[in-house]
Order: sequence, then C-alpha cells, then structure tokens
Amino acid sequence: MNNKKQEQLFIADVDFPEARRLEDITSILRDLQATRETCKRVMDLLDAHKQDQILLEGLWSAALVRYVRCFTSGSATD
Repeated sequence: MNNKKQEQLFIADVDFPEARRLEDITSILRDLQATRETCKRVMDLLDAHKQDQILLEGLWSAALVRYVRCFTSGSATD
C-alpha cells in the first residue's frame, strides 16, 4: 500500500451549450471513425474472397448503424 497522501482532484460541472455541442461533435467523429474502420474490415474480407456471409452482413449492418447515427438527433421522439 502506498503511504503517500492522495491528491484530491476537483471536478467541475461543465454543462453549457458549447460543452454539449463539443460532446455531440466528438460523438459524431467517433461514429465516423468506427464506420471507416468497419468498412475497411469488410473490404479486407472481400479482397481475401472470404465467403462468411454472416460476418459480412454483420459488419455492413454495424457500419450502416454507426453512419446513420451521425445524421440523427439524440432523441427518439425528434
């Protein structure tokens, strides 16, 4: 066990429009990056002539869902 005194870190509540907007943009960027990486995996499988249709369909579906999320609002009622 470490006998050093632990430093307490303070956390500020950052809940204002600019912070929410930055969070939205970051989420969109993450989804687009995941879409790109998933599509690369699909292309690799197709180039290797892999015929695992379940895997290909799953990857395509995942890429599509992540991509569409970039253009929707955060609420199911919007």
